[in-house]
Amino acid sequence: MHIHYMAGVVAMKLDVRDGILAVTLVVLNLLAGCGGADSGPATVPVAGTVTYQGKPVADATITLEPADPNAGVPTCQTFTDADGRFEMVTLLPGGKSKAGMVPGQYRATVTKPDLQTAASTLAKPKNLLPDKYASSTSSGLQATITADGDRNLEFKLK
Repeated sequence: MHIHYMAGVVAMKLDVRDGILAVTLVVLNLLAGCGGADSGPATVPVAGTVTYQGKPVADATITLEPADPNAGVPTCQTFTDADGRFEMVTLLPGGKSKAGMVPGQYRATVTKPDLQTAASTLAKPKNLLPDKYASSTSSGLQATITADGDRNLEFKLK
């Protein structure tokens, strides 16, 4: 009888823990809903490709910053896949992000860090693309994003 009582206490403790866990999960989901993907400025889907000397650039970082830094438009950043394709993401305050871009004028940078060499030497990764593409002032790469126009970007690096 004593064993049965102990089993009941253990079961009760598990039930209380399960209840607390369930309530915690509900609260976290509600909080996530308050600051989730629907928050932030209105964005439109933007995708594209990056090529260097006519070949797709895999694992490149693309950053688009507003042409007018005072425009109040957030910076966008993403990475290319194995075929040089990408889909842009808007960076929001607090480490959040949102798919797409806010319509506007942008200047772009494209970099491709040499992660293999950096991992073996613990040095800052070398950029495998020409340095001019690492700065929005020297890259010459620009994009105009409209709410209803063509939103396919092609960055052809030479």
